[in-house]
Amino acid sequence: MSETDLLNAVMDLAELWGWRRIHLRPALTKHGYRTSVQGDGAGFPDILFLRRNSQFVVELKSAKGVVTVEQEAWLDAFRAAGVDAFV
Repeated sequence: MSETDLLNAVMDLAELWGWRRIHLRPALTKHGYRTSVQGDGAGFPDILFLRRNSQFVVELKSAKGVVTVEQEAWLDAFRAAGVDAFV
């Protein structure tokens, strides 16, 4: 399963279960794919989920995917702040 297919399935399932969720989609520019953010955006997890008093973040990876140093830093920062973070 590709990461795109996984992302779509997870987003649909989360909607069915009543989670608010956000995925910041990169856009193709003349310099390659870029995600428009201000601040420390590199490596931000794929999806942030919120429902009532619960929140967590997920970095989606295909079977061949590898977590980058920047992604691991964000996951560690969320965990340190008390937010569950998963790959």
